[in-house]
Amino acid sequence: MQVTPVYDFFGYNTINAESVKDIMDNYADNYHYAKRAGDLLSNPILADKEKENEVSADFGVLVTGENIEPHLARILGDGEEWVKTHPNELDSVESLQIKFV
Repeated sequence: MQVTPVYDFFGYNTINAESVKDIMDNYADNYHYAKRAGDLLSNPILADKEKENEVSADFGVLVTGENIEPHLARILGDGEEWVKTHPNELDSVESLQIKFV
């Protein structure tokens, strides 16, 4: 498979899987990262050496043809683990889905 290397910030990591609270650290709203998370996202892309120690170790994976399959499998496994360890948050999300469908 031909894959152009690209950073993937999707998945279950310390930024995206932040617990829901009234004021979020990493999100400005439901769809947009806050400045802090945006900065963390841009650091590896821009290869900002001065800020590389600020990058969350689990936020952003450079996906290539060699690692795409294990990367996708890891996201799937992480999702299954998140469901097991966050039943209350899962219930909250599922109840929202019922209200909006």
